Amino acid sequence: MKNIQSPSRTKLLGLPILLCLALNVFAQPEQLWKSTFGHPIQWLKVAPTGQLLAGTKKSLLGIDPANGEVLWQRDDLKGLIDWQRTEKKFSESWLEEFVPFTPYAVLRIFGGAHKTFKHSGLPDYIILINVLDGQDMWTTQTMGLKHHHGYFFLPEIDGMLIYARDKKKKKTVLAVEIETGTVLWENREFFKKRSPAMFPDGEAIETIVGNQQPLFDSEETMITFMNKKAIRKFNAKTGELIWETEVKAKEVSAPRNGYAPMIFSKNRDTLYAACIKKSLFKWYGIICAIRTSDGKMIWKKPVKFKGGVTQMQQTANGLIIKGLPIDEEGLPKTDQKPFFALLDPVTGKILWKKEYNVLTDGSDFVVRDNDILVYTNGKLLTVNLSDGMPFEIGKDLKFKGKETPTFIDIRDGGIFLQSSITSCSCH
Repeated sequence: MKNIQSPSRTKLLGLPILLCLALNVFAQPEQLWKSTFGHPIQWLKVAPTGQLLAGTKKSLLGIDPANGEVLWQRDDLKGLIDWQRTEKKFSESWLEEFVPFTPYAVLRIFGGAHKTFKHSGLPDYIILINVLDGQDMWTTQTMGLKHHHGYFFLPEIDGMLIYARDKKKKKTVLAVEIETGTVLWENREFFKKRSPAMFPDGEAIETIVGNQQPLFDSEETMITFMNKKAIRKFNAKTGELIWETEVKAKEVSAPRNGYAPMIFSKNRDTLYAACIKKSLFKWYGIICAIRTSDGKMIWKKPVKFKGGVTQMQQTANGLIIKGLPIDEEGLPKTDQKPFFALLDPVTGKILWKKEYNVLTDGSDFVVRDNDILVYTNGKLLTVNLSDGMPFEIGKDLKFKGKETPTFIDIRDGGIFLQSSITSCSCH
């Protein structure tokens, strides 16, 4: 492991928001400006700080949102696609995302971009650009990396955790300073015998995108669960391993694959994590409670469930969880009724007399006072946290497209429901 000293840094979260818009929804829209850019715009994105970024087949443009003036143009970044809206191919490069609260954009660039063939061996790297002037901040290419397999922002240390391969195809993990690209540390042993491999959508490219986000229990220490063998705690500023707790799960417990994200207790002295394991010929889901100071298991035994845990949240009543039954191969049965249970966060004891089944399909839950609120089959239900008893508070709430809302929230005294294409509010 190589530790590299870093210069002083400016806190990213302290950067000001440069643009604020107030819209009157009852007024007629007013055209502020109109501009022509020579080539059709394939996509247009607004940075968190207000600047416009536009992609065409011939260039990448930075546009002043106040008057439509082209502030800068990068012809070397032509033909980028929008990662969130377009089907990705190995032969294409794309805008991946913006760094929150900054004018920085992350671009993924393939060395064989714009060619007509697909090949998983093409080199790929990421570039961080400043959308204010279009200049490169840094690129993983100059770090001696030939491939990258995903990253996580680490705002607690103004950094980014990057999983990559060097020019000799050796795996490595780096923490870099976002503003400068300075390598804070490199640890080639980070995933040794601890593979975080996921291959989303059957693609041949390995990635950690969609894995568990590292959680910080202090300003400098983070806990990771990005492989199926162990949960580990690291010093985020040096890469030093602090402790490791063996788990031996069936697979990487990634939220992208339906697993519940890890959560902390209120004072961050306990970590709760979910995964799937196997006993003889039967799969089951578990939740572990781990002391963050030393990695010791708090409960005598992990709590077992008949399915995998897909959501959990600590409340004043206890740890509420939602899960899905799993089949003989350990995969979630999405056509089966999910279940709810309430746990004592100190002992792991299930507090309700039985797990409560309520859904055939529906949303995740949201906590409201002493209840949880959930949508299912055109109905809004509350489940009392004290005893697990359900109560119907609304029905016939079906979207015209017949899609199922997966997101629910409480806003302005009402209930907000959203599917992938539709949203509505109820009071």
